[in-house]
Amino acid sequence: MVIGVVMLYFGISGVYKLNNKTKDFKETTGYFTDYTIYSVDRDGATYKLIYSYTVDGKQYTISSDFGTGTIPNKGSTKTIKYNPNNPRDAVIVGVNSQTFLIFIGLLFTFVPLIMILGFFRVFDKVNLKLDLMGIFIGIFFSVMGLGIIYMLVGSFSILDMIGSYSNYLVPCIISILFIIVGLFMIIKSIFFNKKTVAKLNK
Repeated sequence: MVIGVVMLYFGISGVYKLNNKTKDFKETTGYFTDYTIYSVDRDGATYKLIYSYTVDGKQYTISSDFGTGTIPNKGSTKTIKYNPNNPRDAVIVGVNSQTFLIFIGLLFTFVPLIMILGFFRVFDKVNLKLDLMGIFIGIFFSVMGLGIIYMLVGSFSILDMIGSYSNYLVPCIISILFIIVGLFMIIKSIFFNKKTVAKLNK
């Protein structure tokens, strides 16, 4: 949990600095054109994705600053922010190493927190007509699903994800299932939990 908090700190501070740096940058559309090997181990390879973008008729390229195991379809797009005084100075909008730190930091923080609260039966001690543990877990699943989508396409659009990663249906299906399960648990915990049902029966 401490590791997760530290990762969140560095991730959020990194995003803040990057946003300050790029606040006067202009936007254009980048197109996925190629990839390079980022790392290789016994579990497989990860890749840095290369996008091309055009400014004033001149083409430039930019690559992601972290490795990914999924490669989007050729021609998939991302928003690129570039320095109008130096178009080579650019960033890919959405996913980068800093947002990756935030995503993993949330995972490292949230899971131990649920375990700690469950171990000390905190949710059982709260006198509410809601299943707080179920709501907490439902939020976690929903955030995980949305996080996977954001990590893949830089937005929360399921359609963009399917369009860009039609060759990788497994992560697409997993992210959608996470969201469905999370929403189901939240609704169930609010409206159909044991406390609510017992109250209605009375």
